[in-house]
Amino acid sequence: MFKFNTNENKLVIDNQSKNDEQYQEVNNISITKMKTQSNFLNELPYCDINNVYQIDLTNKNNREPDITYEVICSKNEFVFAIQDFYLKLLDDKDLNFEDLAANVSPRTQLFEHIPISQGYKVYIKKKEINYLLNFDSDDLDYLSKSMESSQNRLKYLLSGGYNNKFLIVVGKFKNLYKDVHDDLGLTRLQINGDIVEKKETIEPGNKPPIIIVHGLASRIGSSYFHLINHLENNYTVYGFDYLTINQSINVSSKLLEIEIKHLSKKYNNDDVLVIAHSMGGLVSRSSMIINNSKIKYIIMAGTPNNGSRLPSVPLISRFILVLSNIIQIKEKDFQDLVRSRNIDGLHDLTNKTKFIDKLNSRDNYHKKYFTLAGAKYFSSSDGLVSINNMVIINKISMLYIKEKQWSHINYFNSGNFEIPLNQALQYSI
Repeated sequence: MFKFNTNENKLVIDNQSKNDEQYQEVNNISITKMKTQSNFLNELPYCDINNVYQIDLTNKNNREPDITYEVICSKNEFVFAIQDFYLKLLDDKDLNFEDLAANVSPRTQLFEHIPISQGYKVYIKKKEINYLLNFDSDDLDYLSKSMESSQNRLKYLLSGGYNNKFLIVVGKFKNLYKDVHDDLGLTRLQINGDIVEKKETIEPGNKPPIIIVHGLASRIGSSYFHLINHLENNYTVYGFDYLTINQSINVSSKLLEIEIKHLSKKYNNDDVLVIAHSMGGLVSRSSMIINNSKIKYIIMAGTPNNGSRLPSVPLISRFILVLSNIIQIKEKDFQDLVRSRNIDGLHDLTNKTKFIDKLNSRDNYHKKYFTLAGAKYFSSSDGLVSINNMVIINKISMLYIKEKQWSHINYFNSGNFEIPLNQALQYSI
């Protein structure tokens, strides 16, 4: 189970080993195999948690050499790491989960999975461990204020006890990658009782068409129930599902253009309305600007039109992992996320590919946009995207409505979007 390579100063954790070793101490580092009782871990989608290894650095002397951890897992498993104390925060029912995610940089790490004959291996090095075991000053300020009612947690935080322990988590996918079949493409949406029905046969209705385009690591489903229910009064509602992690925005926008072309033919070649959340706004804009989609008007909610404020792909990936229990991520997107298989969509979102620069340089369609801008945090952000990022393209502001109750993940979950949305729809006429 645990094997220390002295020459390479490397600790190998072989999760496939039949040796059921529970504990080892190496260079004053304690490694304990443990069962998880974490609600956060047990509720991660599309997987079961096989093993958790606690790494305790409490007794490690700073003068001792740093150890690299090599974790070996099977072909249907994956590995990530999380700070022990941060996991306790995620499980703390006294803390607001959404506020925690918005205010504290997620102390998790996702790794490249390197193929080997029996599965995969993952390397955890000093840089990743340093990130796991430290909070920045803004994180500490928020946590100190939010934990004032929990004296034990606060005392532990202020003592710096959080920076000694992290967990290596090994999960097992419920389905192999090749066996996953997510719903993709355009579907007709209808409310039936308290569920959202999706019909693959795209038949025209007797009301004008409107398409919902979801955002990063999401799907068209129950999270859009209230929006669909509201739109059905005046529109025939469709939804566009696409992959967001392992698929570039260019590819997604082309797929949307193809679907719109087919749909438009069923409506006398009329242009269609689009309501897009987050990354969906970039997909929709690209479909119209680059691929000449027949889009009449785009209403965006929380779209980072100038790129994500999260400066790196790893940081975005960590946020997605933390929120994956509540954002209805697709199965293939989740598998690509935790194994870092392909991340073209995330590279586009952070503008690493200069995709957004190229898109904005060709954009003179401000009059065809309207933005719903959340301002729940500091009156200037929805927690992930700033208002300026949502509403300004090429130094020109589009029409928008700001609402303090909206956060990035609840634009359409509450009952306070109908009036602003109706106002936005009026501008599209």
